[in-house]
Formats: sequence, structure tokens, C-alpha cells
Amino acid sequence: MSDMYHLYLDESETHNFGKNRVFTIAGVIVEENYHNTTLTNELIKLKSKIWPEVNNYKDIILHEKDIRFAQNSYNKYKLNYVENCYRKFSDKNISQKLYAGLEKLIRANEITIIGGCIVFDELNKCFPNDLLPNRDLILLQIILENFCHFFQMNNGIGRVFYEYIEESANRNMSLRFHQIKSTGTMYINPYSIQKLILDVNFPYKTSNISGLQIADFIPNDIARNAIKKSTHPFNLSKVINHSMYDGGLQRKDKYGVKILPRITCQKC
Repeated sequence: MSDMYHLYLDESETHNFGKNRVFTIAGVIVEENYHNTTLTNELIKLKSKIWPEVNNYKDIILHEKDIRFAQNSYNKYKLNYVENCYRKFSDKNISQKLYAGLEKLIRANEITIIGGCIVFDELNKCFPNDLLPNRDLILLQIILENFCHFFQMNNGIGRVFYEYIEESANRNMSLRFHQIKSTGTMYINPYSIQKLILDVNFPYKTSNISGLQIADFIPNDIARNAIKKSTHPFNLSKVINHSMYDGGLQRKDKYGVKILPRITCQKC
């Protein structure tokens, strides 16, 4: 009998002073039962340490964007723009407690990270924009391909959870997913994808799903690393690198997080 795994994905886009724009989709693979029991319970414990004064701390949703806003000293006069529960992250000790807790959860070896990045300035040196397929399609092919590889190595099947963005974007992402399931990828035939990956879901952030909250902290650190952009004072870069899927071949650059382009041409 195959184990059931969930892949929780999120996305991020950034640039380095207007150059090297990069788009990333990445997230975490977690076995279903472990996610619903141990991981969720440990995340609730972490929230209780961050918000000991709040009775409903387990209902608070970890949201990297608002946490980053509060951490930025330039925003100290604008903290009324974020929800009250996030304002405490202007305190470095609170931020340190959160990121240390998240790192511990990820480093427990029950979480595997996969994803992909497109560095557009570099890619466009070799392939003009009008020749390229949709960016979501490019990265989703890579991610689903490596998700299937993970199943073969771990006797698994699984589901994909992509955090809800807005209706049209999710509809387009669903179309990309079903396109890949019907045509396959460069290395995985469509029958295998259909057999191994059951469906894709688009839950709201307010669903309070542990895997989605952890995945929320993954893409931006990967994107910044891909273009050598300075890291935030609080980040998960080391544990992300530690937990990347390597395909059993010590190839995290291929099976974990694939950065495009990984090619050489005269203009690159």
C-alpha cells in the first residue's frame, strides 16, 4: 500500500534593484498522517510560545508578508497597517523565536522541499520572451516531475495544495496542472502522473493548514538566493538547503530546487 503525501506550494517574485527579476514556486512535501498530527501539533505549540497572551493562538495564521513588514524598521510608524497579532515581530527576540521554531520543524527530516525558479533576465539572453511558454507551466512541470520521482523513491502517491490567490489565477493554474497530467513532462509520462498525483487543491489561507503556513516561508528565501540578493536578518535559507530533495543522487540542484537557466550559450 502506498503512503499518501501532500505537497504544499506557494510562490514569490522579487528582483535585485530592478535587475534579475525572479519568479519562484516552491514548497514542502509532508506525509499526510504526519502533517495532520505531529506537524500540526508542533506548529500549535510554537504559536503558543509566540502568542502566550492570546487564548486562540492556534487560530492565528502565520503570514510571512505581514511578519516581514513588521520586522522592517522603516515601517515602525506604519504598523497599524498589519493585524495586531503580527506587530510583535518588530521585536527581534520574537522573530528569532519564530524562525528558530520553524527551522526545528523543517529540520526534523519529515519535511522535504522542492521547487523551481526562473531568473528572467538570464533566461531572456538565450530565449526571447515571445518564444517562452507560460512561467507557471515551466515551473509546474519541473515540480510535478520531481514530485513523481519522490513517489518512486518513497512508495507514495499524493495531492497538491496551492494557496488560493484569486479566482482567475487559480483557474489558470488548474488548467496548467491538468495540461501536464494529460501530456506528461520531458521525463514522466502522463499515465504515471495521473496515477501518482491525484488532484490539485486551492485552499484559502484562512483554512489554517499547517503545511501551507510553512510553505509560505519557503519561496522568497529561495528566490533571493537564486539572484544572490542579500538575505533577511531572519531567514530559513540553511534549513531549506538542508531539506531539499536530492533524488537519492545528491542532486539537490536537479531534484530539489531547479534554477533556470542552467544552460550555456554565447550570450549567457
